[in-house]
Amino acid sequence: MRLRAEFEFSLGAASDIVYRSVLPELGDQMLRSRVELVKRDDLLELVIESEDFTAMRAALNSTLRLMRIACELGRPHVLNTI
Repeated sequence: MRLRAEFEFSLGAASDIVYRSVLPELGDQMLRSRVELVKRDDLLELVIESEDFTAMRAALNSTLRLMRIACELGRPHVLNTI
């Protein structure tokens, strides 16, 4: 079974901070998941594809946690957008 999750985040100026912070971490791809992050102006597009539910949950948790931490460090007032 192949699973796919797609998200769009409109983070304003924080999108660049989050993108540059998270992108290097995505180079360490997981065995059963593929994570792609694309920046278009102030919009971040996140796509995660996994082979099963467990891999999807792990990829979502890891990636969203990284994005939230980058957002908190870059712009503390943007906490509730992720």
